[in-house]
Amino acid sequence: KQKLGMKASELAKLRMSTAMAKVPAVIERVHELKKEGKKIILFAHHISVMDALEEGLKAKGMTLVRVDGGTSINRRQEAVESFQAGKVDVFLGGIIPAGVGLTLTAADTVVFPVPPFPEATAMTITSDLPRPRCRRS
Repeated sequence: KQKLGMKASELAKLRMSTAMAKVPAVIERVHELKKEGKKIILFAHHISVMDALEEGLKAKGMTLVRVDGGTSINRRQEAVESFQAGKVDVFLGGIIPAGVGLTLTAADTVVFPVPPFPEATAMTITSDLPRPRCRRS
């Protein structure tokens, strides 16, 4: 589809470039949130962005579980259970494979390096999280 004179593939590339440019700042912010004792869900769309986030967070000494499109159903459940039990600092999830159907009520903070498109997707993803404790960052 053409929107604003731009092809969807061009828009997707721009969104990925934007997300990659934000990775260092997101890693720093998530590290700060962890030091504050926050339980963090970090959502991303592109595999390359998830790879960079995972590498950077691990370099900071943070533990995480990851659910992306290549994660089996059994592994997804193991990741959720580890996060819920407090065994890891961060749940790193792909917006589509981890955005619905997973119980992540242990979280109190959700971070989107680049808001999903359409923006309503973020509202859907965070709608099941506990309101009094959870904030988007």
